[in-house]
Amino acid sequence: KNSLPKFSTNRGYLLKSVDKADFSLITLDTIENTDVEDEYTVVLTSNFKGMPDIITPAWDALSGIGLFFYDYLLDNTYQVPEVAGKTNFIWGEKGMLKTCWQLWFRMRLRSKTLPLNLICSAKQKSDLQRATNIYVFNQEFLIKKLEFEQILESHYKMKLELISLSY
Repeated sequence: KNSLPKFSTNRGYLLKSVDKADFSLITLDTIENTDVEDEYTVVLTSNFKGMPDIITPAWDALSGIGLFFYDYLLDNTYQVPEVAGKTNFIWGEKGMLKTCWQLWFRMRLRSKTLPLNLICSAKQKSDLQRATNIYVFNQEFLIKKLEFEQILESHYKMKLELISLSY
């Protein structure tokens, strides 16, 4: 029972900009422009900052990198258009968080983790080091972390941290 996959205890991902001026919380059901965190929330800091319609000195003073889909001048001001159904903002209905990252974060919230310790040969160690995923209990897992320690001349103690992205 101790080796069976465990569901993630995370309930949400809170994405913040470097200076914490922009933030959004993704849960299984919602995306909110809120800055609420607890022990079940994973806080991620992004180097990007939300792009305003017109760049101002106050925006320029914020930390982080502004990301443009297109960057063009009109009347000596930078204009931020909507491109391919997305905007340059992190948050909002057409923002990058909802259109680009929502599926990935929700898959992670539904993920299972499996710590695995095993002893293997040098050949198996070499195969595992090149692999990105393996099957355990007839379920595919990504190899998130891999550590090894040599215990005999050609045998190793392996410690793997696996994650399943089934959803």
